[in-house]
Amino acid sequence: MTGLRTPPPDPPDASRTKSPPAHLACTTARSSVAHPKEWEGSPFAPIYEINERCINLLVEAVRNENHPAPGLVVALKAELLGMTPEMRTKAAERALLLVDMGFRDAGWWKDALRAPQRASRTPIAQDAFPARAAMHLARSTLILGWHSIRADRTAGGLMLGISHPVADVIASLTLTDLDRIAEKRFRRLRPRWEERPTLWRELLLSVNSTDFRRSREFNLRALQLAAGELSVAPPHPK
Repeated sequence: MTGLRTPPPDPPDASRTKSPPAHLACTTARSSVAHPKEWEGSPFAPIYEINERCINLLVEAVRNENHPAPGLVVALKAELLGMTPEMRTKAAERALLLVDMGFRDAGWWKDALRAPQRASRTPIAQDAFPARAAMHLARSTLILGWHSIRADRTAGGLMLGISHPVADVIASLTLTDLDRIAEKRFRRLRPRWEERPTLWRELLLSVNSTDFRRSREFNLRALQLAAGELSVAPPHPK
C-alpha cells in the first residue's frame, strides 16, 4: 500500500550468539590496510578492528609534534615509530580488547546510567585520543560490549574486561543511551593497561619476532591479568 513505511528491523538477538557477533565489524571504521582473509567470518573480527584503530591512534600520537603525547605513547615511542601498517594489523589480532572505558568502575557506570547525556565529571589528566576519533571509537566499543555481554556474560566480560556489575548496567542501556554516553563521556576511553608500558612493549615487539613463544607469552600474561582485574573492582573516583 502506498503511504505506508516499513519499520526498521529490531536489533539482532545477541543472546543466541556465544561469541562477539562478526557482523559488528560494520560498526568500526575501516583501516587503510586491507584486513587479512583470516579475519573474514571470525567472531573476534570486531575486537581486532577496534584494537587496530587503537594502535593506529597511538602511532599517530607519537608522530604528532603539535600536541603532548600521553605517558604510554612516550614510553613506547621507539616501538610505535617502528610499526608498519602490517605490524599494527598483526598486533591487533588478540582476543582481548586493547581499550577500556571504565569497564570495572561500577560507580562511574551507574552515574552514566542516571544521566547518559551529561558529560563525565571524572577528571582526566590528559586525553588518550583526539576527541573526534575517541568519540567514534567509544561508540564502537560500547556497541561491541553491549552485544557481547548479552551474548555471553562471562566470555564477553573477560575478553573486554567488563566486570559483572558494569555488565549489568551496560546490558540495561538502550542504543540511544550508548550513543549519548559515547558523545558526552568519550574521554573515559583509554588504552587498556596504559599504566603497564612493559606489557604493551611485549605486545608490539612480539609481532616482529620469529619466536612464536613471545606472542603466546603475551597472550597468557594478558589473560591472567584480565582475570585478576575482574576479581577486584576499583573504587569510583570522586
